[in-house]
Amino acid sequence: MKKRILDLAIAYRRKSFIRVAYRTFATLFPFVLIGIWIQIINTNLLQPDGFLYNVLYLANWTSTTWLRPLRLVATFIQNILLGFIGIYVVYLAAYYTAQLYQRAKQLAGVTGIVVMLMASYQASNRTGNFYSSLNWRMLSLQNLLLSLAIGYLIGQVFRWLSPATSATHNPHTLEIQSRAQWNLKPIIVSLIIGIVLGVGMNLANYFAISDSVITALSDWGAGDSHFIIKLLVMMLISLLQWLGLYDPTSTWFTTGDSAEWNANLSYVLSHHSMYHVPYPLSGVELYSSYAVFGGVGCTLALLIAFVLVSRRLENLRVARWNMIPVLFNNSGAFFIGLPVILNPIFLLAMIIIPAINMLIAAGAVMIHLIPTPVFDYPNGTPTFLVSFIGTNGNWASVIFAILLFCLDIIMYLPVVRIYIEMQNEIIKLDLKEDQQ
Repeated sequence: MKKRILDLAIAYRRKSFIRVAYRTFATLFPFVLIGIWIQIINTNLLQPDGFLYNVLYLANWTSTTWLRPLRLVATFIQNILLGFIGIYVVYLAAYYTAQLYQRAKQLAGVTGIVVMLMASYQASNRTGNFYSSLNWRMLSLQNLLLSLAIGYLIGQVFRWLSPATSATHNPHTLEIQSRAQWNLKPIIVSLIIGIVLGVGMNLANYFAISDSVITALSDWGAGDSHFIIKLLVMMLISLLQWLGLYDPTSTWFTTGDSAEWNANLSYVLSHHSMYHVPYPLSGVELYSSYAVFGGVGCTLALLIAFVLVSRRLENLRVARWNMIPVLFNNSGAFFIGLPVILNPIFLLAMIIIPAINMLIAAGAVMIHLIPTPVFDYPNGTPTFLVSFIGTNGNWASVIFAILLFCLDIIMYLPVVRIYIEMQNEIIKLDLKEDQQ
């Protein structure tokens, strides 16, 4: 069975789209890592609703005259590194796809950027005045898979419509000019694709399709729906994160925005008891406290499992550099650096482990082993303090969360071992290809 899983995973890993995706992630990782670190400093330390800002009482001994410019600089760097990530991804995906088939890779990359900008271009005259802008959601981490797909598609257009290029490391101007002229056909076809995508995205925006889907998921996950519905929505979130269609810092689901939460909080404040609240299985609070250790899919447990099992320096570097970001529930760089996104080895574990946590937590709440978390917490609160703050300092909840976390690590260990075996086999295959 294990050998069968390894063989399927290796065959999947050798697919051209996956090879392009992983090469794109590897190139992009340093920029995402720096952006994530800046984001953590900005949201946790510099913003008034941040965890470190409140814990360190920065408002009492610092001045906004120097905090404000720091926020502006941090936001600027964060937006440049993470807000335009779709452009970087589409360039690299088109570049590596064209390189895979010995086509004009630089031209493919630039064409990919143009197509991505055309697809994200928004025009409107609803108010009677024409205006245009970019759909920033399309360019964010939330649409990583879409950016990859567009870049790969443009690379394939160059594969089929452009001539093969020689492996000249330092081509002269005349050779570059000749290549550009020979690639006019794939560029034109790509621009037509960009127009079609742009029209489609504008229609989707006009009918608010994307917003409707997000609103529906938010209502099901954070509203007054049945616990099983909420559990299924949270499992869907894990799947979207694995696909690269969910921003790990997204605020789709937040505490304090449902009738259930308000009823629970009112009960606690009036009865001075955390137990016997009207809605004990409040999905978002249980999910945030016991199923998001380090991010979607219990990322911190996966990271610790890698530290315990892996001996490969590249894996340990990724884990070490992401320890603090993941501790503050920001797993974006870890998902790209390993990578976890589009990695079939981690798919089932990412979906099932948080679901197991929620079911165990729900059982513990129903037998009054732990109370239902009802209090809101500052933005960026570290993993194990979420349950502590949410239950107003209940130590049983913290101990329960730590035990769940240890169980998560144990469940991730065999998954990580399979991944390391697959990684070693891929390295051997790559070495054989290089020797041929």
